Amino acid sequence: MSQDQENLDLMQEGIDELEGSVDLKTALAQEKAKEKSDKEATKFAEKVKKNEERIAAKQAKLDEKALKAFEKESAKAEKLAIKNAPKILQPVQNGQRHPKENTNCGKAWAMFAELSKEKGAVCTAKEANSYNNSTLEPLNENMIKVNHWAWKKYHGLLSLKSKNA
Repeated sequence: MSQDQENLDLMQEGIDELEGSVDLKTALAQEKAKEKSDKEATKFAEKVKKNEERIAAKQAKLDEKALKAFEKESAKAEKLAIKNAPKILQPVQNGQRHPKENTNCGKAWAMFAELSKEKGAVCTAKEANSYNNSTLEPLNENMIKVNHWAWKKYHGLLSLKSKNA
């Protein structure tokens, strides 16, 4: 009986293989269909990825254009703000504007103030010229005379002589 049993088992395996061969065809068809669907899914995923990259590239270009436009507008607004900013003017007294300190006129005015403070009275143009000649960087004499007159006018120190006197 054991021999018969073995034959019976072999026959059963053969039948199973025959039945499996039918299933094998359907399995192959199913495998091909699965490969095809996987291939289509991969193609679709690649298309989606390319489309996303294209959209990202377009968005990057739009962002770059917007940034350039913003920078251009901000630069334009900054220039306009600088142009329209109030200018800092030197003070005016008695119709005479005070010069800036770092100019030659400003240096002369500082010299007049210093000499007048040392003397305790208003200095003269001659005193200013003699003091000027002793400095390392002397100023022009005519410029000193003109600025002495302007300095006195600014401080209200001009003595107006009457024409009848």
